[in-house]
Amino acid sequence: MAPFVFIILIVTIGITLYFFLKARHAERMAMIEKGILYADNRRFRWMPNFIGVKLGMLILGAGGGMLVAYFISMATNDQTIYPAMIMLFGGGSLVASFFVERKLAEGHEQTKTYEREQERATEYREEY
Repeated sequence: MAPFVFIILIVTIGITLYFFLKARHAERMAMIEKGILYADNRRFRWMPNFIGVKLGMLILGAGGGMLVAYFISMATNDQTIYPAMIMLFGGGSLVASFFVERKLAEGHEQTKTYEREQERATEYREEY
């Protein structure tokens, strides 16, 4: 029974990956036909990767959940609270990381805009 489930899992992942790549290719081909460059589309612009922030907050949230679960289990003598608290606090920290990343990305965009303006001003001075 276990090998059958494993084979179905692998086939499902393969089919999902195939259709994802096929749809992405079709989307890009349609953009090329319409004359839209990837850089023109906001979705394809370079954005910083905040994986460190996300992982750090997840680990911090899971640790906080374990700490709260420990105190609750000491009071109630019930060990089943651990998974619930870890998931609750871990999920809450991921939601919080979304807002932190959005705030950091706004600062990144402002910095990039300032740098572009400085480059344009320098080019203007060099031309005239």
